[in-house]
Amino acid sequence: MTEKLDLRSAVEHAYAAIQQDLYPDKELPDLLLEEVMLRPNYWEVTLGFTDPHVPQSAGALSGLTGQPKPRVYKRVLIDVNTAGVEGMLDGRIDED
Repeated sequence: MTEKLDLRSAVEHAYAAIQQDLYPDKELPDLLLEEVMLRPNYWEVTLGFTDPHVPQSAGALSGLTGQPKPRVYKRVLIDVNTAGVEGMLDGRIDED
């Protein structure tokens, strides 16, 4: 790869890493882009989704309790030169 990876491609690689590598057997219907930051050698892409390990509440009033399922945030580090996943971290991007 001679050109550096652009933002759109970095986000696509991050989505693939979460859906295919981290949670291949789970459906993540609310997987959303939260943050993106270009670092010197990699893109840091934060994706958020509802924790797939927390079971859906049952009962007629479960949607009215005001207690949403917890969200998980994963930061995926994508190399700007190779487009490879360099790492994955929990949480959102810290303010510098």
